[in-house]
Amino acid sequence: FHLASGRLPFPCTTPLEASLAIAADLEQAPPDVRDASPDELRASISGAFAEAVKKGLQKKRENRYVTADEFASALHACLVDLGEGEYTVFLSYRSASERFHAELLFQALNNTATAAGHRVAVFLDTKRLVKGEDWQEGFLSGLARTLVAVPLVSSGLLQPLRRLQGRDDDPKDNVLVELNLMQVLLEGGLGSLESIFPVMVGAPKPPGDPLYPYTGNFFQESSYIQDEITDKVSPTSTNAVAAYLARHGMPTDAPALTRGVKATAASLMDRQAALLWEQTPEVEGLIDEIEPADELAHRALADPPDPPLNLHQLRALREQVKTMLDSNSSVGPCPFRAQKLFSSFS
Repeated sequence: FHLASGRLPFPCTTPLEASLAIAADLEQAPPDVRDASPDELRASISGAFAEAVKKGLQKKRENRYVTADEFASALHACLVDLGEGEYTVFLSYRSASERFHAELLFQALNNTATAAGHRVAVFLDTKRLVKGEDWQEGFLSGLARTLVAVPLVSSGLLQPLRRLQGRDDDPKDNVLVELNLMQVLLEGGLGSLESIFPVMVGAPKPPGDPLYPYTGNFFQESSYIQDEITDKVSPTSTNAVAAYLARHGMPTDAPALTRGVKATAASLMDRQAALLWEQTPEVEGLIDEIEPADELAHRALADPPDPPLNLHQLRALREQVKTMLDSNSSVGPCPFRAQKLFSSFS
């Protein structure tokens, strides 16, 4: 706040006065840094930056950032919005089936550093999008400013694509919109995107299955689904991509926009990928109770994905994600900066 405005958020001249000013009224909202800034600087301070600073100044601990890394992520997002920064990874996923997979990957990757010293900044919509702003514009712009797109490809991602018929009244499928845009960006050399690195995700195996609590083989589970996806273009989804490209002065005649739904999904299968079901580390001791601090596990049981995850499966999934990142320390033909991404994670 002081660096941006030249003033202190709570006026004081001594440490004691500062303590009293902060503790006097815990319900008092911190000031907006733009209101305290000189006229010549005010217009250059973004709303996102002002909100990040304001959250960092909240008097009640539960209203502030939990960690310095979380605060750093919010500030990095401000740089990306200004065109002065990039995300390393964009996580694309189907919320109904892989939202907890995506969160585990976010936790494992965000704000880590590779052996080459590259700081990893991950775009996950639930962590990056600002309430009240255009969410579709937000996630598409996040993708355009990312180095490596990481779609989580599962039978849960593919199933809803079967409802698309290639007609004007098709429902818009936001995952298809993301897949279309990442292919347009990569093939056209647009934006920051340098690579698409899918993670193939098998469905969690139920109790009694020999593979329980691990996941199954995506290719065995999804072959029949792929056969039922239309070869036609779904206009509603591709029109959303074309509209975004037009708004940002990018060409709208990309070959990827004429690619059918099945071909768009199939193109992910042809890429070098991480296979989550091949990661089966030993998980010692199954658990029947949630750790009090395990907020993600509480949510996974209270609002389960489809298919659901029990505690044993969630713990196994955590270990699978860690092992997958370790085993993909070399990603072959991916661009150099993508290679730096998947090196020396633990």
